[in-house]
Amino acid sequence: MPTYSVTNFKTLLASAQQVARYIGYPQPTAAAGSTDPAILQMVQALNDAGLELLDTVRFQKYIKEYTVSTAGAGGAEEEVDLPGDFYKHIEHTQWNRSTDLPMPGPLDPSAWQAVTVRTVNGSIGTQWRMRGDKWLIKDPPSTAETISFEYVSQAWINDAGGGSNYSNISDDDTDILELPFRLVCTLAWVKWMEMKGFDSTAATKAYSAAIAPGAGTFNAAPRLRIDGGGSSFNRPIDGNSVPATGYGS
Repeated sequence: MPTYSVTNFKTLLASAQQVARYIGYPQPTAAAGSTDPAILQMVQALNDAGLELLDTVRFQKYIKEYTVSTAGAGGAEEEVDLPGDFYKHIEHTQWNRSTDLPMPGPLDPSAWQAVTVRTVNGSIGTQWRMRGDKWLIKDPPSTAETISFEYVSQAWINDAGGGSNYSNISDDDTDILELPFRLVCTLAWVKWMEMKGFDSTAATKAYSAAIAPGAGTFNAAPRLRIDGGGSSFNRPIDGNSVPATGYGS
C-alpha cells in the first residue's frame, strides 16, 4: 500500500512565510507577535482571506448539521440558540423531523409581522427567521419537536497547533489554518498587495488559477440537464436547483 504525505493545512507562521516568499520579502521568524508592520499586515491578510473563502467556496469540511428539540411550550414564537460556530444557513435544509415537513423561511421582517398579527396562519410548516443571533420559530408546537438544518461553520482555525479548540481568527503562530494552503496564501498575497497599494495583477492571476477548479473539487455536485432526460440519478434543472423567487437579484 502507498504511503501519502499530503499537506493541505499549515500554521499561521508557515502561511505568513509563504506569503513573504510570494512577495519577495524576508521570511519572518514570528508572525502574530512581529513588530514589523508588513508582517502584521500579512497576518491580517491571511485572516481576511480565510473568512472570504468561507463566503465564496462551500467547503464540504465546513458543512455541518444542527439538530435541536423545541421547548414544547407553545406560544407565539420561540428563540432557538445557534451552534457556537455558526456562520450562515445552507438554503432549503430546514426541516421539522417530527412532522416530516420542510420549514418555510426565512421570512423577512414584513412577512414575520404579517403572520404575527393574523389570528389564522395558513402555513402547514413551521416558519422561521433569524433575529438577534437566534433561530426564531413561529407558532412553536405545544409538544417538543425535533428540527434541524445544515449550516456553514466559521471555525476554520485550529488554535495553538492542534487539539479541540477552534476559532475564526488566528492570533498565534502555531494556529493551524484549516483551509487549502494554496488558496489561503494566494488570496492573502492579493490582499497584502492591495493594502500596500501595489499592482496585484500577478497575485490575482495566481489566486484565480488556484480557485478555478474549486467548485468541482472542494465539494460534490449533481449533474444538471436542461432536456429533462437521463435516469433519475441525473437530476434535471428543476425546482430543486432553480429558486422559486429572487430572479434577477
